[in-house]
Amino acid sequence: MNNWHSVDFTCDDDPFPITSRLTEAWLEIRQYSPRPNDLGIFVRYNPFAKTITAYFPPGAEEIAEEFNAKPCEKPLTDDLGLLVGHPDIWKIHFFDMDLGATTH
Repeated sequence: MNNWHSVDFTCDDDPFPITSRLTEAWLEIRQYSPRPNDLGIFVRYNPFAKTITAYFPPGAEEIAEEFNAKPCEKPLTDDLGLLVGHPDIWKIHFFDMDLGATTH
C-alpha cells in the first residue's frame, strides 16, 4: 500500500505524552518489521492550536491503524519533523527535496 495516513492530537501545553505514545507504538512494531529503516513517524506541531499532527508513511499502516489515522496526501516538509525512524527515511519518502547535500 502506498498511502500516507495522518491523525491530529490535542496536546494542551505538553506534547510529550502524545509523542511518547507514538514512540512506544513505533518501537513495538519496529522490532517485527522486515524493513525497519522504512518505518517512521513524522510530526508537525502547531503551538497556536495546541495540536500535533502525526503522519505515517507507506509501510507504517499498522501504527496508523492503532491511532485511527485516516488516509491523507503526502505532507509538505515545511515544519515537518521526524519523531522516530532512521534518518534515511527522509530520502526514502521525500527524495525530491533538498536535504542540504553538497557537491564536491
